[in-house]
Amino acid sequence: MSTSKLSHWQIATGNHYNLAAREAFQMNILLSCCLVSQAYWDDNSQADFLSGDELWYAGGNERVSALGVNLWSSTAGLRVLGQDYDLNNDGSTDVAVFGAGAGTARVVYGPGFTTDTRFTTSSAEGMGVADLNANGIPEIAIGEQNGSQSYIYWNMNPSSVTQLGFGGACYGVAIGDMNQDGSPDAILAGYGPDSRIYWGPGYTTSLVFDAADSWDPFVADVNLDQAPDIVLPRPLANVRIYWGPGFTGYQEIAFSSTKTSAVADVNADGWPDVVLGSYSDGVRVYFGPGFSSYWALAGLLNDQDLEVEDVDADGYPDVAASGAADGKTRIWWGPALTSFTDVAASVADGVDVLDLDNDGDLDVATPSGSSSFYIYQNNGSRSFSLWQNVSLASWGGAYADLRKYEEFGNAYTRTPSFTYLSRTFTGSSTYRMDSARWWSNVPSGMGLRMWLRASDDQVTWTSWKELYNGQLITDPEFNCRKFYQYSAVIITDGRRTSDFHLDSVRLYYTDCATGIDEGAPDDYLVVRGGVAFLNVIAESGYLRVYDLAGRPLRDFPLARGKHELDWAEGLLSGLYVLVARYDGTERVKAARTR
Repeated sequence: MSTSKLSHWQIATGNHYNLAAREAFQMNILLSCCLVSQAYWDDNSQADFLSGDELWYAGGNERVSALGVNLWSSTAGLRVLGQDYDLNNDGSTDVAVFGAGAGTARVVYGPGFTTDTRFTTSSAEGMGVADLNANGIPEIAIGEQNGSQSYIYWNMNPSSVTQLGFGGACYGVAIGDMNQDGSPDAILAGYGPDSRIYWGPGYTTSLVFDAADSWDPFVADVNLDQAPDIVLPRPLANVRIYWGPGFTGYQEIAFSSTKTSAVADVNADGWPDVVLGSYSDGVRVYFGPGFSSYWALAGLLNDQDLEVEDVDADGYPDVAASGAADGKTRIWWGPALTSFTDVAASVADGVDVLDLDNDGDLDVATPSGSSSFYIYQNNGSRSFSLWQNVSLASWGGAYADLRKYEEFGNAYTRTPSFTYLSRTFTGSSTYRMDSARWWSNVPSGMGLRMWLRASDDQVTWTSWKELYNGQLITDPEFNCRKFYQYSAVIITDGRRTSDFHLDSVRLYYTDCATGIDEGAPDDYLVVRGGVAFLNVIAESGYLRVYDLAGRPLRDFPLARGKHELDWAEGLLSGLYVLVARYDGTERVKAARTR
């Protein structure tokens, strides 16, 4: 406790508080109350980030989940999964390229796209990029078309490889924490062999979830039950959505000959929609939660790849798709998806939408032949111009496929931000949050904002209030509430996200009902900052605030019971005297406002 000494008060008369009868006296000024005990709620990677009752939200504060898609928690804390496209950490976005018969899958480094790292394959048909071991360096997962193996290359190192023993042709890779154990898992789509989930962190055991031929899987919480699901295109049968966490139940979407998929809330009704591309029937958007009604997007019948992004940054998801037989990439503009822009390409077997020229907007990359790809620069106003034709030396493949692991941004809003909602803090009492602190690493190009809300019943919540690291919380809405939650909003430009981690969040609080030291009397007046704690043992009384001249400034009527009063609200910084009177009892404290 910090105290200072005040002597020889000026005597006040009349309606002022009469200190004369007490003569001149000395009084300790309470700056930090010795009777109120403070505790803290510690949300960290070893405890709450890994607990099974964590809630995951993606964008806004409504109940929309990103579980298993872009966020995961590990011994390194809360991280962003699969969003790091600056793979050599030089400040420029890079491109992941693979192709049938190419002999290598590659990471081609921007901004010049003349250097690369090559990973040995026979004929890759799927490629995933994610930090699987939480060390800040991405891994490369490759689905192999030929032979019996698919691979994980660790730490971007072509010499450090794990064989997955898939048993046949793999035609797509996705990554997500499917069993919610804090380690991301690898989903491989089989064309011949069964489709499987390989469980991290070891990737030696797996779960078979589909036996039909299948293509690129997409991971998202499609039914908003806080568990990740798998959208699985199947070229010879209906598309299936396998429901997590068991992946035995599923819902079929009556659309066949499909090759690629994505998830986004296209019609902004709060439910994720499924966007599907067919190599014979074009692109359709099936609307959640029923997935029976759909929009068929105009043109482009032979879809080989698609992505959903807010390409023109107007707040609505757009759909970009490519098809070799159509010879072009088309972008349909949200929200209606009826108007479109065609980006010319001679062989359009894939599409990648990323900020490749480092100017802040999304550009389009698409194959231009068997050993090269075009980059079209975003000029704004929904127009594009050819910026680079990137040649792939010693490629040897039939085409250069640019399908990356996941679209940029969270799975629903398609904005480059992810929102994590903590578990609910509560206890047997009510609590006042005093301050907040967190430990994190936020690299250049990313942002972290923290918010807090409170409730008495978990039905009606306060508005969200932004927190700052080390901040004292003075908002009266956080005085003596039963439930609290914080929200971490992570914003990224797609670069250096492997370096981001939120390790621990600590919220300091005071127990309003039982936070008084056991040695305190039955009736008490305790002042802590701008809050006064009282226990009135009479039927009625009051608390009066005086300035140093003895002038009364405000009164608080009191009934029997415990009270918490914001006595300093609206007062100037300085020293004041608080007097509580009830049933012949008088208690006096001096306190300073800041």
